[in-house]
Amino acid sequence: MTHPVPQQILDTRNYRSSWRLTFDFDGERVHLVRRERVRKVAPGTIPDPPTAGKNSGAWLELVDDAGRRLFHRLLNDPLRTRARHHSPDGHIELHVRAPEPGRFVVLVPDIPEAADAVLYASPTDHERMLEPAREIGRYPLHPPKQGDGEAI
Repeated sequence: MTHPVPQQILDTRNYRSSWRLTFDFDGERVHLVRRERVRKVAPGTIPDPPTAGKNSGAWLELVDDAGRRLFHRLLNDPLRTRARHHSPDGHIELHVRAPEPGRFVVLVPDIPEAADAVLYASPTDHERMLEPAREIGRYPLHPPKQGDGEAI
């Protein structure tokens, strides 16, 4: 039996700057509203990256021009649809609500080869939240050249 070779973990300490990506969620779509380079080392990540169509949850990937994943960051309920209620009797209940407009920020390393940030998420409704995640947005890391469209 062969085992897959684990993906090489990117040492974020090799990147002295990072992207601080600010996203707004309008209740239906996620929009990148600000990208800012900051002089800060981004936190590391887990060794085994999730796979769209296979794993559930939410994560952001940095990809190169060819679509190859360079880095991934797991996200903990970025659309804020879940809350845990701790009862006095010791029980913990999970409550799921419809997503509401909001904002979240993700810090990722400034990898020179990275072209886009790609956001993946599972459905937000309670009955489907464990379904495999799918791509819900792709955002360029570098602003368009003047005359190429919108700037952030």
